[in-house]
Amino acid sequence: MIISLSLIAWILLAALATGIPALLVKEYIRDNNLGWILACSVCYITLVYAYYNIFLSGNVSILFPMIKVTAILLIVAMSLLLFGEKLKLKGYVGIALSIAAIFLLSTE
Repeated sequence: MIISLSLIAWILLAALATGIPALLVKEYIRDNNLGWILACSVCYITLVYAYYNIFLSGNVSILFPMIKVTAILLIVAMSLLLFGEKLKLKGYVGIALSIAAIFLLSTE
């Protein structure tokens, strides 16, 4: 399966739309502003649209796990950069295996 640049963009958009609501809900809990919930709703609408475009392009059994793994990697990256989280060896091994999984899924 050959992955086009536009498909990669849709996968990244879906991954971001999956991960960003976790940060928005945290902000909602902190200041109880319904604007954060509205922003979450926009993320989920974007996610559905991204899924639609991704699934039109081909093999769902390969693309859906790629979206989920990419979302996990982006959430880990955000937690490292924004919240100063530290990873242990198991975390680094998990990231390496996730990247290997994406590579293996994207090649035939």
